[in-house]
Amino acid sequence: MLGYTLMLLMIAFMALIVIFGGLVGGLAIAAKIVLFILIALLVGSLIFARRGPALRRLDE
Repeated sequence: MLGYTLMLLMIAFMALIVIFGGLVGGLAIAAKIVLFILIALLVGSLIFARRGPALRRLDE
């Protein structure tokens, strides 16, 4: 549940960055870099969330 909420917050945050990056041309490059980092973190957290229960089962 916590992971799902965190994912929604990250998506909303990314949307804000894209909107403000589009409005302010000078920040567009920085916004794209931050957006890329956030997407990488999101994908990484999703992979970790999926592997977590499997790893716990293997430990038992």
